[in-house]
This record gives sequence, structure tokens and C-alpha cells, in this order.
Amino acid sequence: MATRTKKKPGEDPLVQFTFKIPTSLYGALQEAGRLLHLDLSNLLRMIVGEHIGEYIVRGKAAAEQLAQARARKGPEASSKDRVGPNPRSIDL
Repeated sequence: MATRTKKKPGEDPLVQFTFKIPTSLYGALQEAGRLLHLDLSNLLRMIVGEHIGEYIVRGKAAAEQLAQARARKGPEASSKDRVGPNPRSIDL
């Protein structure tokens, strides 16, 4: 769930969100933050900021593949025709 925080003059408004991650990933984030001298919020902002463009490109490619697959299948294609890896299957 996202909540908005107050906007300071000259800054983009911030949005706060909460999500759950496995403890192994949390430990890896803590280690990375410690090594980079960053708190987890700033580390996550950095990670997202540096890689969001890659996920936008990946999402557009997946959407195009799905559209092509649905076009080949015809009108009976369903939303179960998901393209891309299952995020829960990513190994750390």
C-alpha cells in the first residue's frame, strides 16, 4: 500500500510503500547497505533508480510477446498466458 508524504518545495513528491521479502534477501540488502554506507531506504532508492529502465524495457518486450501470442491463438487466449519469469522463482 502506498501513502503520500508532504512535498518539500522544489522536490518531487515522495510515496511510501511497504512490501515483504524473504529474510535471505533482507540480509543481503543489509549487507549491501552496510558496505555502501547506506540505510535500506537509500539503498533501495538507488537500486530501483539504476534499474527501473531495464524493467520498463523488459515489460514492453513481454507485453509485445503476449500480444503476439494472443494474436496467434485468437480470441480464446486468456490472462494466464503470462510472459516472463515468476518473480518467486528467482534464486539469490
